Amino acid sequence: MNIPKKIHYFWTGDKIPESNLRNIIAIKYENPGYIVNIWGENKDKSLILKTLNSLKFRAEKGNFDIGDLSTNLIYKNIDTAFNILYENVDPDCSHKHSGCFKKTNNNSIKLSEKNKKRFGDPLELMRYLHHVYKLQLHGVYYNYASASDIARLVILYTEGGIYLDTDVKLTNSQIINYIDDDHTINSTEKNDAIKNKSRFDKIVIHSDIGFGDVSGKGWKKINSDTITTIFGNAIISSPIQSKKVLDILFHISMSLKRRHLAIQINQLDKSHKINKIIMLEKEFEIDRKIDNALKYHKRNEIKMDMRCSILDPIWRTGFVDDKTKSFHNRHRNENIALKCAERRVRHTKQLTGPGIYSNFFNFKGKVPKKYRIENSDEYDLFFDEVDAKSPWAIINIKKRKSI
Repeated sequence: MNIPKKIHYFWTGDKIPESNLRNIIAIKYENPGYIVNIWGENKDKSLILKTLNSLKFRAEKGNFDIGDLSTNLIYKNIDTAFNILYENVDPDCSHKHSGCFKKTNNNSIKLSEKNKKRFGDPLELMRYLHHVYKLQLHGVYYNYASASDIARLVILYTEGGIYLDTDVKLTNSQIINYIDDDHTINSTEKNDAIKNKSRFDKIVIHSDIGFGDVSGKGWKKINSDTITTIFGNAIISSPIQSKKVLDILFHISMSLKRRHLAIQINQLDKSHKINKIIMLEKEFEIDRKIDNALKYHKRNEIKMDMRCSILDPIWRTGFVDDKTKSFHNRHRNENIALKCAERRVRHTKQLTGPGIYSNFFNFKGKVPKKYRIENSDEYDLFFDEVDAKSPWAIINIKKRKSI
């Protein structure tokens, strides 16, 4: 399946590190003919430009100002992508495969009347996702990773192409241009011709979404016993207005609302009545409880925030009880801080990160071939192993850390 020749990144928070910007520039250099977009908040453009203007790229034969390459990197406001998403929403969509998004005809997610009553119409669901994205950018308990999880899918739906985290590196990036298709060293003349080829032209995806192998093995020699070591969402590719990307956006939005409504129900005076419902399938059980709670809400017997304005407190802060919330323990007990960070990371992976894809696609042990980004050149693995550390999760009141 063909994808647009666009490479997308998302950045927010602090000034982008030189190492991350070098990755972007190196990937642009090895993919002539591809547009490189760096997305973020409108005010965040300076986070890229400050590093771009000061960075020196050291080539083998000397130094030159990386600012000369600034015309090859396009900065885009992420709100424009959300606005394009809104423009394609049909808020009256109510039946299975009825075209919730105008340009996808009969290929939209199944949004029944019951789900509309529980979670809102398609436009409300996308606005809610935008709301969650904004919440994750602000306050002491910011979560740039989750904001990025949402942004990358909106970007891919509206423009298509390939999304990469800024710490993604290509394999053999220093020597790949000196090796020809037969994997022999090239002459200087042949190398000049090779430089005009784009490595991403070798991308092969078999569906309307594909995931790159973050283990650096190019989907080879995979340990099928565990998915956590081989699957991530740092590398995703899709055509423009991909049905699967759209479905995942709906899935995330409804899953978050379902979770937050369930939390509210457990805090209600009538929770003991609502929670009497027991079913084998947990998701169906929660939906039935939400339906029951909505009846009380409609009769004004209880009050619920149907917009789910506030996020899950454990996801937001990592704190689970009054003891860990105390100021003394929260900021002076390193063990508690680390445990809170672990909870934030775990919830993020589950709610907007790799876990949401595993749940949506029902991945069992490994990613099926149809959802892999593969290379038409079996000797080129494309991507190095991606560092999955999450320093953003540790809260530091005095100094915020970026992803």
